[in-house]
Amino acid sequence: MELSADEAAYTLKSGAPLTIRHHGTELTVSEDATVTRSVPPLTQRPAPEQPPHRAPNLH
Repeated sequence: MELSADEAAYTLKSGAPLTIRHHGTELTVSEDATVTRSVPPLTQRPAPEQPPHRAPNLH
């Protein structure tokens, strides 16, 4: 697999065709045939917080 910020390229070097998932979509990779798919942008999420009573005591 080759990966960049915009796309992923899958190549099977040898063996029977392989079915994989790329961001939820099923695709089959065959020997020596590169399959390229775009990579969706990251979703911005809020920073994680400490669970209750586990926050560091900064006093």
